[in-house]
Amino acid sequence: MNPQFNVIVQEISVWLLPILIAVTFHEAAHGFVAHLLGDNTAWRLGRVSFNPLKHIDPFGTLILPAMLLLDGGKPLDGANKYTIHFEKGATPPANAFWSITLYDSDGFQVANALNRFAVSSYMPFKFNADGSLDIYLQNESPGKDKEANWLPAPKAPFNVNLRIYSPRAEAINGKWNPPPIMKAQ
Repeated sequence: MNPQFNVIVQEISVWLLPILIAVTFHEAAHGFVAHLLGDNTAWRLGRVSFNPLKHIDPFGTLILPAMLLLDGGKPLDGANKYTIHFEKGATPPANAFWSITLYDSDGFQVANALNRFAVSSYMPFKFNADGSLDIYLQNESPGKDKEANWLPAPKAPFNVNLRIYSPRAEAINGKWNPPPIMKAQ
């Protein structure tokens, strides 16, 4: 077995329990405060609980970290080009709107020629002929015809955050999951 893999497994084992406890308390507190402020969604879903299983999002908690581990855990980097492909009718399910915001590795928005820090469902995107939507995350323009769907990235590591405002049920109950961010070949 790969010695580096053993080190990774050991590091994960050491940090897993404290992280699990911290995330459980954090999420339960969010649900409790939301309930106090009149939003009983977390209460109805049973997430105001210290049971860590109530707070596990299969995609974000299990699948995404496993994919990152298998891919070497490499962060997104502006030296590469990435695409987020939403199939026709499969953009984030929001009653209000959704957005994807890009941040540098320190958590700050990145200055760019378009003065664009996020893309959002209220923007005039250019959809593909089949009705699907491609969002481009890269440093250089993907071309004038695709700039409506371009979220400029720095020439360095970066992160993105998808937010869904007033999410529909399928975003909450896990029937909808965001598509992967694919590195261009």
